[in-house]
Amino acid sequence: MSGAPRKEVLVAAMQDVRPLAGILRGVHFSDKKRATIAISEEGLMVTVEYNKLLLASAYLFEQMFNEYTYTKPVLTDGEAEEGFSPILEINLSLLLSALDVFGGAGLGSVIISDKDKVSKGRARRDDWDGNGMDRVEPDDRKKATAMRLTWLGKGHPLCLHLTDAPNVSTVCELTTFEPDPAMDVPFDNGKVAARIIMKSSWLRDALSEIDPKSSKLTMICTPPQAHGSNRGGKRKATFKLKAVGNLGTTTMDYPDDKDVLEVAEFRSEEPVSFTYPFECIAKSVPALRNSLKTSLRIDSEGILSLQFMIPFRQHRMSKDKGVARSQNFIEFMCASLFDD
Repeated sequence: MSGAPRKEVLVAAMQDVRPLAGILRGVHFSDKKRATIAISEEGLMVTVEYNKLLLASAYLFEQMFNEYTYTKPVLTDGEAEEGFSPILEINLSLLLSALDVFGGAGLGSVIISDKDKVSKGRARRDDWDGNGMDRVEPDDRKKATAMRLTWLGKGHPLCLHLTDAPNVSTVCELTTFEPDPAMDVPFDNGKVAARIIMKSSWLRDALSEIDPKSSKLTMICTPPQAHGSNRGGKRKATFKLKAVGNLGTTTMDYPDDKDVLEVAEFRSEEPVSFTYPFECIAKSVPALRNSLKTSLRIDSEGILSLQFMIPFRQHRMSKDKGVARSQNFIEFMCASLFDD
């Protein structure tokens, strides 16, 4: 039995690596190259820590792949280990370089709104590729790079078989490492003080206009009850960003308008205000570019959760027919500064 071929723990294949590369770029920081990959039957979770301040995770559900097979690792006695999900560490920069070995993992198009698409004489969501980018033309599809990713288990490299044309292919092997203990960001889902859902473009444009050398960014979520009555007698929630830098203070207000704040929910009638390192929040701009909507949540201790929804074309039905996932997402978790 010792000479029998070892069965792969993971097999993941797709006909076009661009959706995968686009999502991975959302958690790739030039000054933090290592990432962990957690493998499960539901898909992959790619996580990057930044300076013990920020935890960025990309959730890649199995339906986005044309083929996805996870086989639980076996122990020395041949039994599968129950309740165990393997985690490996890789160099994310090298993984992205490998995906682009044939130049077929380009940045793609930045998401624009349905309204903007109509104004340009284009169709609405039917003209969108499922990965959140504009659908490519038939000639561009010929340039797509196909991928088959395999991993034999602990101690083995991550293998990528990449194909650019029927007779052009290469195999890249990435060294895997034992991951360090994961950073703990104790977000309390049962004590969410404020929850905002908005179009990603609103937040992306705001962050792009803030001085990149700003040191702190304060997020202020004010429920309707904390406001006085306006002229119409109706009180509305507001969301405010306040950045502090060498050039002064920049403030941006978002009104409670359905075109701006699609959801604004609060745990109490008191305003929620916490301050975060701006360098951590600014890291989210690449993820914002390829997302449609952003869910912003702050718990009672000031832990921030930013979830960026990234739709994709579902190649396969979910194994659990009762759970129909419609999108991948990226999540940024960050603790507030103590001096707030």
